[in-house]
Amino acid sequence: MSRKYLSPDRTLDLTLLLADLPFPVYGLRGHPLGLHLRSPGWGGGKDSIESVSLGYVTGHPLRPERAFHIEQGGPAYTEHRSQEMRDSEAVHDIIANYAPQDSDAPVRDMEEVNRDWNWNMLREAERRPVTLTVEGAPVEVLVASWQKPRLVNLASFERGGTHVTAASLGLTPDELVLVIESLVRLQGAPDVVAEHQRDIEALRAQLMKEHDERYP
Repeated sequence: MSRKYLSPDRTLDLTLLLADLPFPVYGLRGHPLGLHLRSPGWGGGKDSIESVSLGYVTGHPLRPERAFHIEQGGPAYTEHRSQEMRDSEAVHDIIANYAPQDSDAPVRDMEEVNRDWNWNMLREAERRPVTLTVEGAPVEVLVASWQKPRLVNLASFERGGTHVTAASLGLTPDELVLVIESLVRLQGAPDVVAEHQRDIEALRAQLMKEHDERYP
């Protein structure tokens, strides 16, 4: 994690990160379904950021009941990744990073995703166009889903020059619609950015407390 985006206590300062981006970034307003930010991150080259990821969970951060992960970026993000590659990465990320760590069959690499989570089935699944409302405007979202062994949904759309690929674990299709329609552009929504920052700081405090209790 680049130090330029860290506060003095080494917590990510989301405002600093957003100020450095050449494309809009979308995040959830108001904790729909109880989802809280768990995993902010970004990727790109040495001198530029090509994509930003935001992962949200309900329940314990390491043993989530439900998860929603959104990867988004501008032209450089889509130029180097086909739609199939973005879908594959989204499925891998939601399973490898958000399946409960105390699961009987944790998933940690693409081979296991292909075998146990039936990526081939998802590749063959029909992408259904659904018109949803994001920030008061209609957006066509391509949605696919499958349920083996757990319910996974995949959604992609483009808005404001940003391409979004999202995946969910444990959300029904109706819940996925609710979550996507809760997205807002973070640049220009300081109240939502403040919510996200509180989530980041609360998560850090919780994990530090649990660590200290486990290793006194």
